[in-house]
Amino acid sequence: MSAITIGYTGTAVNDYGNPNQTILSVGFAANDTGTIDTIVLNVHANITGLKVGTFYGSGANRTERAHVLLGNIVGTGAHTFEGLSLAVEQGDVIGHYCASGSLNANGGGVSYWLYGDKFDGQSYTYTTTGFGTKIMLYGTGTTVAAILANRGLFTFHG
Repeated sequence: MSAITIGYTGTAVNDYGNPNQTILSVGFAANDTGTIDTIVLNVHANITGLKVGTFYGSGANRTERAHVLLGNIVGTGAHTFEGLSLAVEQGDVIGHYCASGSLNANGGGVSYWLYGDKFDGQSYTYTTTGFGTKIMLYGTGTTVAAILANRGLFTFHG
C-alpha cells in the first residue's frame, strides 16, 4: 500500500512550541490524499487538551479540514497514536493545539501560529514564527487509491 506522510519527525531538539496556540507546520505538506491513521509527536512538557489536525489553504490563510482529540499526555519524548482516522488531501499541513504543555521543535522550518484553539473549521490568517521552526509532529496513513484497491474497488495497471 502507498503511504501518506505529513509533518516533521526528527531527533535534534533546540526549541519548543507554546501552549494555548494553534501551530501549523507548513514546511512538510501531505504528499497524497487519503487517511492519516498514525500520529507521532515529541513532547517537551506534559500536555493537556491536545488536538491534532489537517489544514488546507495557501500561505498564511488556512482552514481546518479534520482533527482528532488526543487529550492529555504525561511524560516527555516521543509518543505514538495509532488507529486514528484523520482526513487529509495532498498539500494539507498538520497542526496542533494544547491548553498547557508543549511539543518539541527544531530550527530550520516554517510554522504559522495564532493564539487560541482554531480547530473549528473556520478560515484564519496565521502569523509566521519568523525564526524558522519545525514542530516535531508527524503523521502517516494510506492513500485513497490504496484504500480502494484494498477493498477490491480499484485495480492498478501498469
